[in-house]
Amino acid sequence: MAQILLFAHHGYRGSQRLMSVDILGWQMFQWLQFAVWPDLPVYYPFDFFEIHYSDARWPGIQKMIVAFLQWPLSVTIFGLGMLLAWLYCYWVRS
Repeated sequence: MAQILLFAHHGYRGSQRLMSVDILGWQMFQWLQFAVWPDLPVYYPFDFFEIHYSDARWPGIQKMIVAFLQWPLSVTIFGLGMLLAWLYCYWVRS
């Protein structure tokens, strides 16, 4: 998994589009090889690259942040890519 994260970190063009597919491919390979589906939440790259995220002062916002960090990484990257594509199309057409 570290190779996939390092590949995207070094600025491969289009890495956001491929990243979610790469993550799912790696998870499927692990499942086929070891019969275990590895969980890969959003907080994993933050921990891998030693990016620290601070605690919020408000407990409700902190719960939202913790819930977001537990989401599957592949789904989150795909969703962010779709959002960016939609915003790009919106701004180009207007």
